[in-house]
Amino acid sequence: MTAALDLITWLMTRAIDPTNGAVVRERYKLADVAWGPDIRPDCNAEAVHAFLCAYQATGNAAYLTRSRAIWDGFKGLQRTSLYAGSWPYSNLISTNWTNADSEVAIFLCRAALLDPVNAAVYVAAARATVGWMLPRQDVTTHMWPAASYLTYQGPMFTAQAVAALAMVYSTAPSNAATILTAIETGLTALTTKIGTDGRIQAANETAGAGAEESWRPPSSDQAVAIRAYAMAAHYCPTSTHVAAWNAARQTLLGWMNQLIHSTGAVCNGLGSTALDADVAYITDHVYTTSLAMEGYYYSYLVDQTSTLMTTVTRIARFAAGNVWYDPTYPDAYGVLRGAYNLRDSNFDTSIVVQDGGEEGGGNMAYTGWSAAPVAAMMLLELASALTVKVPRHVVGHRTGMGVL
Repeated sequence: MTAALDLITWLMTRAIDPTNGAVVRERYKLADVAWGPDIRPDCNAEAVHAFLCAYQATGNAAYLTRSRAIWDGFKGLQRTSLYAGSWPYSNLISTNWTNADSEVAIFLCRAALLDPVNAAVYVAAARATVGWMLPRQDVTTHMWPAASYLTYQGPMFTAQAVAALAMVYSTAPSNAATILTAIETGLTALTTKIGTDGRIQAANETAGAGAEESWRPPSSDQAVAIRAYAMAAHYCPTSTHVAAWNAARQTLLGWMNQLIHSTGAVCNGLGSTALDADVAYITDHVYTTSLAMEGYYYSYLVDQTSTLMTTVTRIARFAAGNVWYDPTYPDAYGVLRGAYNLRDSNFDTSIVVQDGGEEGGGNMAYTGWSAAPVAAMMLLELASALTVKVPRHVVGHRTGMGVL
């Protein structure tokens, strides 16, 4: 629990935006020794959930207070008129991304399971987000576009949309039938993107993507896809497609299992493609670690196979041991840096860094996608013996978990 709470402490003491004291900033740039300016809804939704997990684990009411304060600080970013229900990428960038909107909906639904006081408003916001996402599914391909201003349809974006829809479906919304149809058609389309080797097509292998998402390793796309199939099976167990979803997921797991390093780190890939970040000796803490833990965890919930939970534990323990402490960087003390080089035993700062160092690599420490969801998964892994088989039902959720 120490490493998880160290990440939570960093979020509590260093990541909070000093201009309003109620939201977390997106990332700390070690090369610049400075915080980036963006306040992202997805990062903050993940922080809301992480603080609630910390509250449940420790009973410290300060975490509960902080969680609610963060929600109060960023909830106003959700659009209520044009593009109603969607969220801008950040307070500074008005475009919105499918994967970012998806993560907001997922983590607000998870937060609702842990905070009965705010449960109804969290669920309402998540349902509104899904209301925005549903009509954006392509009626021909049944895939989702990457962003409001981009048309390419990488499998990752469809997988994250499906996960969000499945999470909201669990809240028993009035449009549940429409949501289920979107989930079923989306996953049917996604299955066609799985190669004969069991690897899902990466985002920047999609026609029209260009260099977008080139920093994201194959491990991330794979983890996102596994999570989507597992969440759909877990939250939509009466669908006639569950058997097909589980079969596709087993294929994906077969490839993913090859990436689990002896240390428990999730390698970026097998080094077998021309993708920029397909480096077998790098592990990525921004786009893979938490999503891989979630993918294996939800797979465990569906399959009840103990080796899946063992993998969650191995990844969590590696991440705990990879938390970085350097007093010369007080604003990044107790963080997960963006990438770690398993071959050279250092924090990689070159191979997976793109856009002049703005994405990926060891010179970044992210609040969302990394610190917050990894800490939450660490706390979940520690509490799994108590929570895995004891669903909690809150505000009409069909099924849920005590922590995640």
